[in-house]
Amino acid sequence: MREERLGQILLETPFLSAGELERCLQIQALSPSPRPLGEILIAEGLISRETLERVLQVQEARRIKGREKKQGLPRPKADLSMDPSDLLAYARSLGATDLFLSLGRRPRFRIHGELVPVGEKPVTQADLEGFFESLTGGKMEAPGRDGPRCGTYFGADPGGGRFRAIVFSNWTGMALAVHLAPTKVPSFEELGHPPIVADFLHPGRGLVLVTGPAGHGRSTTLAAMVGHVCREHQVAAVVLDQSLEMSFPQGKGTVLSRVVGRDVRTFPEALRAAAREDADVIATREIPDKEAFLAALEAAEAGHLVLATLDAPTATHTLELIFKAFPGAGGAEARRILASTLRAVLAQRLLPAREGTGKVLALEILVNTLSVSDEIRKGRTDQLGLLLQLEKESGSVGLDESLTQLLLQGKISFEDAFEAAQDKG
Repeated sequence: MREERLGQILLETPFLSAGELERCLQIQALSPSPRPLGEILIAEGLISRETLERVLQVQEARRIKGREKKQGLPRPKADLSMDPSDLLAYARSLGATDLFLSLGRRPRFRIHGELVPVGEKPVTQADLEGFFESLTGGKMEAPGRDGPRCGTYFGADPGGGRFRAIVFSNWTGMALAVHLAPTKVPSFEELGHPPIVADFLHPGRGLVLVTGPAGHGRSTTLAAMVGHVCREHQVAAVVLDQSLEMSFPQGKGTVLSRVVGRDVRTFPEALRAAAREDADVIATREIPDKEAFLAALEAAEAGHLVLATLDAPTATHTLELIFKAFPGAGGAEARRILASTLRAVLAQRLLPAREGTGKVLALEILVNTLSVSDEIRKGRTDQLGLLLQLEKESGSVGLDESLTQLLLQGKISFEDAFEAAQDKG
């Protein structure tokens, strides 16, 4: 059951007509920065803030009713503890990935991609301050007059896992978002990756890119790759990140984690340092700029296995992003290195499971064959869609083909498959 949108609910009332809703949606679409629809409706004089609050309550009640029909999602607890030890332990027991606390609203967990209210009482300022101080040992600051304040904090939660907490202000007051890192590194089987992914991960000269939209499991896949390599091979792996969100068990290999900004100043510096220190595997959760990507290419060409994530929806978009950073004749050397070191691009998408709760992985795989390598050297992407279809024997598979397979297997709905598809014709 899909959530009902705010505009749909307002159309059931005498406050808003279809034409007025369409006009406000156009204003929202043309806004230079994201604006909530409710704020636009108020600014246009169509509803009052009191009306908005009442409609939001109706929307939330309908969301809860729909989600309670899904197996495994909890009902709000009247006696929910706001102690970090209790609340984070409860979140992990339900498989939650995130916790949201916002002044005046009920606590929420993100479970299988769904935002679920888990308490009956709205969060108070005392709740927020007490939770934050117990979790981080610091004092939560109030919003400043010169603009909203936002801070990011990392650490280990009382249950032994790791977290990333972001405190910020919004129009209702202070809010806190806590991301809970997995307590163990998952296997490829648990994530739904096909066996061929392991074939890309033998130590030695090479580059594997994990891409996809934010929030679709790129970092988790990267961690699974590091875990696999170190279970199967006697290697030294260096993991670069802005926070230590996951701890890696020691197998045949050894994993060293470095926090960029604390242990080393920048990602380019961290990549080059890891290469000089003779790491067999270098994994980086971010390649924030051209200099960092060039450092990753140099490390791969020097004989290291480099694993990295990029924010791009498909394999084609990934290469377009790289070509844009290294255009024309001046980028020929970077494209040459990429063509000779790239093993594969994995572009992934997480979709709601058709039955029950959870997510299902749709995976586009572009294997760097001779034909793909030739296109990379030329800086072209117009033939990649065709090559994804023609190079199936190498293991390449397009996103739409992956979606079709999941649909035929009954794992995802037609609506979700159609929404994620590249070719909707």
